[in-house]
Amino acid sequence: MKIGKIIRQLRKELKLSQEELAFQIGTDAANLSRIENDKQNPAPEMLERLAQALGFSLSQIYLMVEQSLTPYQVKTTAKEDKAIRQRLTALVGKYMLLDARNQELVLELMATMLKQQEKSND
Repeated sequence: MKIGKIIRQLRKELKLSQEELAFQIGTDAANLSRIENDKQNPAPEMLERLAQALGFSLSQIYLMVEQSLTPYQVKTTAKEDKAIRQRLTALVGKYMLLDARNQELVLELMATMLKQQEKSND
C-alpha cells in the first residue's frame, strides 16, 4: 500500500473530510485528493503536516506504509484495531529510542520472523 492510501485510511478513521484535513495542513482538497490517490507524492513538509494533523509522527506513517507491503492481511474488530494501534504506538516509541544499527537489526529480525511464520502456515 502506498502512502496516499494510508493517509486516506487514517483521515477516514478520524472522520475528517478531505476539505477539513486539507484546511488543517494548508492545502486544498484537490491536492489532498491527488496525494490520497497516489497521483502525487507529498513534499516532505506536507507529509510532516499530514502526519501531525492525523495524530502520528512521520516515522509512524512510514512504518504503516512499510507494514502494509507485507502479504499478511488481518481482519479485526474495532476493539481489536484499537488494541493493535496501542501496541504499534508502543512499539514505534521503543523502536525510535534505538540507534540506526539496532533499528536495522529489529527490521531484519521481523523479516526473519515473518518468513518463519509463512513457512509454518504452509
